[in-house]
Amino acid sequence: MKRKIISLLALLVLTFNTVALAATGSWSELPMKYMSDNNYWDAGTDPDAYITRLDVAKILSKLSLIDMDSNYIFLDTSNSAVIKVAKAGLMNGIGNQMFAPEDFITREEVAKVFACLLTVGQCSDAMSFDDTADIGNWALPYVSALVRDKIVLGYGNNTFCPKNNVTYAEFAVLFMKIRDENAMSAITSNVAGNVKVMPVQYLTVPDGYVGVLSIPSLGLNELPVVEDGENLDNIKSVAGHFINTAIYDGNVGILGHDFVDKSPWFGKLANINVGDKVVWKTKFGIRRYSVSEKQNINAEDWSYLLPTDDNRISLVTCLAGQAQTTRILVQCAEMK
Repeated sequence: MKRKIISLLALLVLTFNTVALAATGSWSELPMKYMSDNNYWDAGTDPDAYITRLDVAKILSKLSLIDMDSNYIFLDTSNSAVIKVAKAGLMNGIGNQMFAPEDFITREEVAKVFACLLTVGQCSDAMSFDDTADIGNWALPYVSALVRDKIVLGYGNNTFCPKNNVTYAEFAVLFMKIRDENAMSAITSNVAGNVKVMPVQYLTVPDGYVGVLSIPSLGLNELPVVEDGENLDNIKSVAGHFINTAIYDGNVGILGHDFVDKSPWFGKLANINVGDKVVWKTKFGIRRYSVSEKQNINAEDWSYLLPTDDNRISLVTCLAGQAQTTRILVQCAEMK
């Protein structure tokens, strides 16, 4: 593996150690084509554009990563790629349980990713960059490891510029060599040995409830949802959860009375439209959905509550005047 690391030196130094180069040159053509040919991103991606944290997470999620049993939750995204990469320990949030998916990834963040993908791991050696003090404490051991093995030497003016953004071309050069020259088993083993996984963190929901439901188009804001919703006495002024359905992953079933005076929120469910947004917050995380269909169903038809492989939420209430025979069903698909 050491030879493989050294063999990366030329391209890694080119990416991290020089002043900005035009990405239209031949040095980036093959890596950019490799990334699009292997469906890491779309053909025609601008090599000079900065790559976002979400796009990096999507790329890394295609690797065989070990689930490190961390349930770290982000308030600003429930993207499955982000969750997978965070649980593997390759990427963490930026603080306050935020991931910042649309922010551009920085050089110090990329240093952590590639130090973990390689065997280099972490190192406590001191560095002599003029801007070493600008490198985040969390990133120091990863940058130091790359410097120790001469994978990263810094810019010509003896700076590392840790907060600078990384282009798609620069990321492609690094990733192509890692992916081509390392067996998937080696990458998986490296990550498992090098990462530090964030501790489990749960969101706060009101005591006694499984979650809170928001439907902005109906003026509903964080309506508490009790566990045993099928006991109709429990949902006189709140919503309830179908106890045999999922709470977070899968098909979440939620019901409520259509009483406009006692439980006004589900009484408005007949006014919801396809495309309206629904937000479901539990201790496990926040999921955002879009209404995909609304229909009247037979009151004895419970097939829509069966488990699913995808993440969805099924909202149910009575049809006014036909409570014994007909229900309103609103199904919502997870927003990616």
